Order: sequence, then C-alpha cells, then structure tokens
Amino acid sequence: EEWERPINIEYFNSNGLHNFSINAGVRIHGYASREYPQKSLKIYTRKKYGKDHLDFKLLPNRNNEKYERFILRSVFRGWPHTSINDVLASDIVKDLNFEYLDYQPVIVYLNGEYWGLYTIRERIDEKYISYLYDIEEDNVDPIFNPYWPHLNGPDYADLLSFIEENDLIIQNNYNYI
Repeated sequence: EEWERPINIEYFNSNGLHNFSINAGVRIHGYASREYPQKSLKIYTRKKYGKDHLDFKLLPNRNNEKYERFILRSVFRGWPHTSINDVLASDIVKDLNFEYLDYQPVIVYLNGEYWGLYTIRERIDEKYISYLYDIEEDNVDPIFNPYWPHLNGPDYADLLSFIEENDLIIQNNYNYI
C-alpha cells in the first residue's frame, strides 16, 4: 500500500470512442512480472481519488458493471515471445463447467508512451467471489496460499486442524467441512 500512486485512467474502445475517465491508485502487481520490463498493474478505485468504484462493464463475458479494483496484466509469462498463453487457457475452459478468468485485451499508454499489449483481468479475492456467485462478501474466506496455510488466517488453520483431528467418515464431521 505504501507504494500506491495516484493516476488517471482513460479508456477508449476499439472504435476510438472514449468510454470513461477515472482517478484511481496503481501498484505493481504480481511477483514474476516485476523481473520484466512490462509490469502488471493493479488498479484501485478509492474515495480519496474521487470515486470508490468504476461503473463500466470491463469484461465481455461477465455481467459485472461495478469494479473497485482490476488488473492490467502484462504478458510476462510469454514475454518477449508470445502473449497468448494466459488468455488461451481461459478460452479453452470458458465453456466447461469450470471457473475461469475473463479478459479484455487492451493497448496501454503510460504518460502518452506506448507501453504494450495487456489484458484487463479480474482480481481474485473476496469481492470477485461475491459478485460472481452472489454471496455476501463477509461470507467469503479466500485461501490465498494452500502451500503455506499459516498465511491464510485463523479460519483456514482451524479448518485444517478439524480435518486432521476428526474422522470424516462420520457424517456430522463431513457436513461441518
């Protein structure tokens, strides 16, 4: 949070029409992308920048028209060779009964300088799960790192302890999980 910087974003559609302009905050997103020239960027709308959300349908296959944050994802995994790996994986599974991240390809200019091809992506967090599945945000407890459970908070650690200490063949224990 200490690194977040104020920005203004203007969005033009593929026909060159201006769709919105909003003041927001920006941070570098991800870990691996920091090593490459083209960084992924996390965009935050906040009241201190003027408005606490963006009213615009950013992604073509989602019904969400209200965003508090989103990601401008670089193509770092394939950089500098290919830019389709990430979106190809989403396209392959989007018609299956399987969760996927929608995307919108965009060309990014920073301070008027061409910065490259990016994709607008959703940020996977409690807000994403809340709007996607129509669940109250307070009822979502995301697990961010299954490999280091101690980083996920006490609810997840308690759940793991319950699983380890109880017989899940017993229906009440299974129902609890």
